[in-house]
Amino acid sequence: TVGLVGTELIRRLNPMLAGLNQRQFDRAMKLTMVRVMAERAETVRLSLPQQDLDWAVAMGERMTGSLREAGYPIVGDLADLTPQPVPGRQPDDVSDTELLDTALVTLAGLAEQYASTWWAERGPEREVDSHGLTRGASRARAVGFKAKRAAARAADRVPLAGRALGAYLGRRRT
Repeated sequence: TVGLVGTELIRRLNPMLAGLNQRQFDRAMKLTMVRVMAERAETVRLSLPQQDLDWAVAMGERMTGSLREAGYPIVGDLADLTPQPVPGRQPDDVSDTELLDTALVTLAGLAEQYASTWWAERGPEREVDSHGLTRGASRARAVGFKAKRAAARAADRVPLAGRALGAYLGRRRT
């Protein structure tokens, strides 16, 4: 469930996604955004205003009465279908700060999901057109960086390598 704040955020986003067809909307909103929001955002329970609760109770009693009169076999207690008051907040009781927090948490989740999907599905990297000399210098810097990284890792694992690296770096500074 996305709760009160998530529901309000979705309500405000819907008009902005009006250009999507139903399939695109379902994929973007229902299958992606709502799932991320439900996993990450804090939920606040929604309660009905008293006037709406009164209407829902009357409608529930009317429906359960119709089921009883029709004589359908019923398993369970029909009274369980009648809405009960629950603690929670009203639909129009959402602050801009709550909306922003939920939107940011959801956006961060969507960005992580996009990055993971992109990384898993990316194609082979294309080389950038450049002069041979530039490419060679870049490769040389990459080899140098990898050698430094390997030396630093070795220095973390082997005390003698750590002292040797420390001595080398000390000489370089003077």
